[in-house]
Amino acid sequence: MLLSAFIFCSQILFRIQTRSLHARSGLTHPSIAPYGQYTAGDGQSLIFGLQNDREWHSFCTHVLQQPALAQDTRFATNLQRVAHRAELDAVIASVLAYL
Repeated sequence: MLLSAFIFCSQILFRIQTRSLHARSGLTHPSIAPYGQYTAGDGQSLIFGLQNDREWHSFCTHVLQQPALAQDTRFATNLQRVAHRAELDAVIASVLAYL
């Protein structure tokens, strides 16, 4: 319930601050990356979201098996990951394609 209230309030705050509406984003999240649906090498869908830098570091190390990726300046913080979402999604997709 609290999470639902937070998500709703974040939409209101975005509207107030930017005077615009979020575009529809499907399974992605406007302020968290990575977040959404990804495809594994066997064609199965994976849905996940990493909400903080600790989770991102763990994901890079244990799932992607690329710990250096967590230190990449494009992806080191959530703000940077959101700003470089397309590049991030491409990197994740390239690794998951082999899982």
